[in-house]
Amino acid sequence: MKYPPNTSDFLISEVAELYNAEIQLTLALPNVQRMFASTFLEPLLSGYLRSGWNNASQLGLAKKMLAHDDCNEFSDCMTLLIDECQEACGIPIRHVRITSLLSCLQRINYFKLAIYENTHGLSRLQGFSEVSAILGRLLGRELTFREKLTQASLHHHAPVGLREHQTVSLSR
Repeated sequence: MKYPPNTSDFLISEVAELYNAEIQLTLALPNVQRMFASTFLEPLLSGYLRSGWNNASQLGLAKKMLAHDDCNEFSDCMTLLIDECQEACGIPIRHVRITSLLSCLQRINYFKLAIYENTHGLSRLQGFSEVSAILGRLLGRELTFREKLTQASLHHHAPVGLREHQTVSLSR
């Protein structure tokens, strides 16, 4: 990673990283989604895919506000995390496959949360109020998704008899 010379350039590079990561994820997620089409994860994955395209669009606006020229490099971290998700799809035992995918999605979520939190705060401190507002909304979406992932994980790991008593809403 090249280190930016100042915090403004750092902010720009982090927003670009988020943008590229969201694009990468939305391109890869349909393959993962197909593998889990008949499970309770389908609405969760569908919602995350829709959210990812919206996030990328909003980050594109933020990049323009920051006068960032386009960089089409994919995020190395996101590449590794997506590879893990795709490997999880190949696990033959259904319960383990779902557990593994939930774990991979949580890692992706935490990766994105870390950058969203940092860029949101940094943009606010540097006086980029419109960019900060965009990043704040996207951070809120990721926090909501974290809660949905937690609920999905609890639902999946609960004994079968308890699952029918849980009220888990995974779609939005």
